[in-house]
Amino acid sequence: SATFAGAVTCPEATEDNSREKEILDGLYIATAGDQWSKVVNWTEANICSYEGIVCSDGGAVTEINVTSFGLKGEIPADIWELPSLTKVDFSSNVVDLSFEGIEKATKLKELIMSDADLTNVTGIEKAPPSLVRLEIQRNSFKEKEIPVELF
Repeated sequence: SATFAGAVTCPEATEDNSREKEILDGLYIATAGDQWSKVVNWTEANICSYEGIVCSDGGAVTEINVTSFGLKGEIPADIWELPSLTKVDFSSNVVDLSFEGIEKATKLKELIMSDADLTNVTGIEKAPPSLVRLEIQRNSFKEKEIPVELF
């Protein structure tokens, strides 16, 4: 078959990304995915075809961008186990997130949780040094102070 300029192909699920599929499917279930406003391909076998998911050429998940999808609930902490994750955007959803294990996301550069339902930032100080953008405005923090490690 011929390859054309602008053609996009997504690798099929492999053993290498079967754990990534498990993590994303867990996110879908934990946040009432069947009620999201945008759910294109989220029940398909190929994670690279899930709406809001960006994959590398090798099929590894690099970005989760589910802004305003209508997620509700607690984001599973195992998202930090996605080995190639560089960007996460859960803005404008009704979700909370635990930063437990964030140090595992060694390539994470951007974390955007604006206008969500984030209740605390406990553990965010363990974020990897690669994190250069953190947006957490318009949330419901129970804590009175943001950790000084963020400044």
